[in-house]
Amino acid sequence: MFFGQTIDLLRYREPEIATMGIGRKFQKPTVFEQLSVFENLELALKTDKGVAASMRFRLGGEQKDRIAEILHTIHLAGSVTRQAGLLSHGQKQWLEIGMLLAQEPKLLLLDEPVAGMTDEETERTGELFKSLSGKHSLVVVEHDMAFIAKLAKQVTVLHEGSVLAEGTLDAVQANDKRGRGLPRPMTKDTMLKVEGINQYYGGSHILRNVSLRAEVGMVTVLLGRNGVGKTTLLKSLMGLVPIKSGSLQWQGQDIARKTPYERARAGIGYVPQGREIFGRLTVEENLRMGLAYCPARTAIPAELYELFPVLKQMLHRRGGDLSGGQQQQLAIARALAPGPRLLILDEPTSALNEDDVDNLFDLMRDLRQHGVTLIMITHKLREVMRIADSVTVIRDGKSIVTLDAAKGEVTEQAMIKHMVGREIDNIYPPRAHKRSDEVVLEVKDWNVFNPAVDRTILKNNSFNLKRGEIIGFSGLMGSGRTELALSMFGNPMGYKIDGEMTVNGKHGPFHHPEDAMRAGIAYVSEDRKRNGLILIQDVRENTTLANLRALATRGVIDGNREIQVANEYKTSLNIKTPTIQQKVGNLSGGNQQKVSLAKWLFAQPNVLILDEPTRGIDVGAKFEIYTLMNRLVEQGMSIIMISSELPEVLGMSDRVYVVSAGEITGELPIAEATQERIMQLATMN
Repeated sequence: MFFGQTIDLLRYREPEIATMGIGRKFQKPTVFEQLSVFENLELALKTDKGVAASMRFRLGGEQKDRIAEILHTIHLAGSVTRQAGLLSHGQKQWLEIGMLLAQEPKLLLLDEPVAGMTDEETERTGELFKSLSGKHSLVVVEHDMAFIAKLAKQVTVLHEGSVLAEGTLDAVQANDKRGRGLPRPMTKDTMLKVEGINQYYGGSHILRNVSLRAEVGMVTVLLGRNGVGKTTLLKSLMGLVPIKSGSLQWQGQDIARKTPYERARAGIGYVPQGREIFGRLTVEENLRMGLAYCPARTAIPAELYELFPVLKQMLHRRGGDLSGGQQQQLAIARALAPGPRLLILDEPTSALNEDDVDNLFDLMRDLRQHGVTLIMITHKLREVMRIADSVTVIRDGKSIVTLDAAKGEVTEQAMIKHMVGREIDNIYPPRAHKRSDEVVLEVKDWNVFNPAVDRTILKNNSFNLKRGEIIGFSGLMGSGRTELALSMFGNPMGYKIDGEMTVNGKHGPFHHPEDAMRAGIAYVSEDRKRNGLILIQDVRENTTLANLRALATRGVIDGNREIQVANEYKTSLNIKTPTIQQKVGNLSGGNQQKVSLAKWLFAQPNVLILDEPTRGIDVGAKFEIYTLMNRLVEQGMSIIMISSELPEVLGMSDRVYVVSAGEITGELPIAEATQERIMQLATMN
């Protein structure tokens, strides 16, 4: 019912709804980013003209006065000539509200108008709405209870499509029929308590009323698919991302407004995802940076070198010169240096080998015995069952369930079910296809010398790959598997290579990746963020990057064809992104990996090298990638898979080659391959 009339808004288009005196604004601001603030309002001004006619329309004095009035109302009087695309998120929201006001509506429908705004912008938006309420009726959909408390006289609470409560905010909160959002009492054993956390990113509601408890001396694992907000939650705990609403208590005290430095001084340590170390500083200098949070400690604890002996060996090497796994060890060691009481670890084992994982878990158990609390994100379910005391599962931005290991609730099937919302009986999908006996790639007596370290890193290696086959390469970290792949893929590292390689009838070694691509080889890097994708470019540009020639005529790229290709791969690989114009850096890890795969699949290779294809992605995304791999080999492609996860090697390979210290020490048919046999060969040298 609007203005005494029953109106079905679904039957009308936006212009027709506007003429009824109703202005609607959705979560994401929609403005003409290439135009100035003034030009946006000029287009929106009620002139009874189409867009083209409005562009030619010359404003009179009355219309200019009206725009000046709107600019003052929406706090943009000082940004008249500024390009709309250069405004902050909050300013874009104000501009869109101003464009609605230009239509002189009686009723404004506003969907989460302060989502993604800073505290100052939220405060000014509240002032704006109060000023508008004298002339307009406002209906606001919002999750920010602090904002609602300052603004609304009447509140309606909805739950699963039904009206749960109506009235003043105080009355509604007092009459909370479900009891949700009410904090549970803090116990003496609770180190950290999170209640009702809400967080937004770019207008999207990332975390929805998330709750979490971390008990003293316990390991709490956060599980969930990529993109559900786990890392955002950890950053909120550390103060790197301010929470929008909710409660955050550290040993009974509210720390929601504490800075990251203050939280670190209080005893919270944080190891972020992605090995964020100081690449130009030495290992020792990186460790001393951790001591900055604890002035009482002046020396690096000797226990760190016992845990990570490689760091002591490389004490004076620059952090940027370490391997990925060594950088991960350095990041963990730096967080441990000041002796934190709560240690937050975001995928700490993603680049560690089995021995290093065992050492890390031994350390975590020792810390647990000394009363240190740990919160960890990992996608490796077997690791969860080894170390977790409790598991909190996040799905679609909500905390779904907390599983208690002491009660036997932490099982692989239970975790998968809660993460993906359905049962998955076998994470490694069966493959009915039988490989051909045709050899598509053969390497003989392959020797590789690395001038950077002045030694031979691969010695006398020979292997082959058949059509429609997946061969797995297993080995310890640093065994030389990635170096083998790079030396085959055009040698981008500048190694000195001796040996023979034949692929699709063409002979190597190849001297440039482009030569390898012409021979039908593609390589998906183990580090998608540094070497696999251009994070500041969008999905469309990354998808077509490896085969632009297929889209170009006389050097000019066909933009429409590029869009078509990107959309086809978005659909076929189930890449979860609102649009192919989304920057790849904003996607979850699993979806970034799918874009990296799409890039190389568009190059139409015969041989696909996958280096750690499921590192850092959730079990649901892993299943999708495994299914894709099966589909590709059924179509005749051949795959070399390098993986540090033995269950993955055993679950997906037709044959397994094991590498130890730069040498292939064994070839195993999958029927004869076991974890014990692989580890025996991996440690032979």
